[in-house]
Amino acid sequence: MSEHAAPDETTVLLVEDDEAAAHLITANLKRAGAGGRIIRAPNGQRALEILARKDMERSLRPKERIIVLLDVNMPGVSGIQVLQFMKNNPALKKIPVVMLTTSDDPMEIEKCYELGCNFFVTKPVDYAKFTNTIKNIALILQIFTIPLYGEPK
Repeated sequence: MSEHAAPDETTVLLVEDDEAAAHLITANLKRAGAGGRIIRAPNGQRALEILARKDMERSLRPKERIIVLLDVNMPGVSGIQVLQFMKNNPALKKIPVVMLTTSDDPMEIEKCYELGCNFFVTKPVDYAKFTNTIKNIALILQIFTIPLYGEPK
């Protein structure tokens, strides 16, 4: 994992409590050509620490392109709470957020969009479908322009 992203690469903050899912997501993002750093937060609390820049060694750096892949259902601080924190923080609110979950609960989906998520992705249980889903997320990273974190309005 590279600690220094090139200016045109996107840093991914992966917030995922399931070790196997995190490994699969990371491997497939890299395999699909999603360059840049991948920072993993194993839970919502750790994500809040990274987003609040309390962990300077692995923190998000101003002037880099960042996207957050955020598991919805985690023990302790949930993905929805992390999303709410981000979208209520002027320095973080324009960072794109992709919510990841095994649930397809319409109320959960609606809540995430109301709070400002950019995409809601249901993680397929099937390995091949899950791999394909992550490859599609990597494609998004390659074709969409992600705003610079810390860039003035």
